[in-house]
Amino acid sequence: MSSFNVAREIKKRSPKTKIILGGSHASHTAREILEDQQSIDAIFLGESFGTIVPGTRALLADSPLEEVQGVMFRHNKKIIDNGWGPKVPLNQLPTPERSRDLHKLTKTASIMPAVGCIAACSYCSSEALRDHSWRTRSPENIAEEIEGLKREFDISTIETHCDDAFGPARQAISTYTSLAQRLISDNLGVRWRSVLRATDFGENGKLVDEDFWKLLGKSGLERLYMGFEGGTDERLRNLRKPASVDHNSRAFKFLTNLGIAVQYGFIMFFPDSTLEEIGQNNDFLYDLRNTSFCNHSSSLILLPGSEYFKKYNLEGKLTRPFYGPQPYVFSNSQVADVHEGYTRFTTEQQLIDMLCNDLRYAITKGCARTIHQDRGLNVREEFLEERAKDLHRIGREAISRPSEASGSLSEFNQYWQTKFGDYIKENATAT
Repeated sequence: MSSFNVAREIKKRSPKTKIILGGSHASHTAREILEDQQSIDAIFLGESFGTIVPGTRALLADSPLEEVQGVMFRHNKKIIDNGWGPKVPLNQLPTPERSRDLHKLTKTASIMPAVGCIAACSYCSSEALRDHSWRTRSPENIAEEIEGLKREFDISTIETHCDDAFGPARQAISTYTSLAQRLISDNLGVRWRSVLRATDFGENGKLVDEDFWKLLGKSGLERLYMGFEGGTDERLRNLRKPASVDHNSRAFKFLTNLGIAVQYGFIMFFPDSTLEEIGQNNDFLYDLRNTSFCNHSSSLILLPGSEYFKKYNLEGKLTRPFYGPQPYVFSNSQVADVHEGYTRFTTEQQLIDMLCNDLRYAITKGCARTIHQDRGLNVREEFLEERAKDLHRIGREAISRPSEASGSLSEFNQYWQTKFGDYIKENATAT
């Protein structure tokens, strides 16, 4: 809700300033936002690539917006909906202008190699769910942006921001083989990170291809982000995830064994979760030697536009404003007790999770030292082994005695706060 507070303050100080919202969340709740938030002048719907220039020009010139596709706005106290904007070929988009100051310290930049997702997961609010479309830029187009970032800003790390960078396996192999070969040929020394689905990592999956991933690793790929979201096939089917537990496990182990770090999203708690399912989730995470308290404490967020959101709205379980957070009640009170126990300590465990991520990345890359929050540290794999075992243990303990989960997790939190401090002190090195 803070964005609305900022918008109101801007309008108070500069009433003629035009304020626009965009993105999936605003697109799915656009009418309600315009009804409630008088400081918002317009909402650009969907991708907005073909909307933002003509829409912004019209707003700045106080010209009518009726002819601009992809805008919802207020006119004469009425809300006008021009529908969602057109899908623009990505290679036609100009390279974003960037500030040198923005990249001076981090030497990291973000690019968008693709848009959309062919999946239709029930928890997701992606605009692409309207038609399950996925579009990518050409490998040449992506490479030219990376080359420009290296040339102009001396960027050393590229983050790719999109729902699914790779898309269908056959196209992924073609696109990223060409991109990797060009990056290797250019010898830029740029590391890159990307987003991937596990769908094509079945027993005979097209992406279970060592040569392909070794080529990408040679080109600078160092980390992938994947959405696992559940530890049972029943839950994944309920979420309409096209991957199974086996796909997810196989993808994680296959890629990490090749030296590519994998981070993944996971949803431990759903409104209809059972203790049995929580236990299966806990076992799945331990099979991956998970060290993230956040993964063990995460719960479903009801996102506007998602099937989960629509279902709960039809059942009368949501409250206005729909663009605000939507709390829900767990159908199983014992699951609620376990969830409450975990959420009490999520914030306090964040620094430990960050340390574990840094250590895990170093181990995947075969490094004996790492940098954690500007500190040089020796890497001790036994720290991660103990963390994974203890997270699994406390998970089983919380499930077996839900009413005592908060107390058990409090002791766990205290132990790992001490363990964290000791590790930092005992393993510090010169940076």
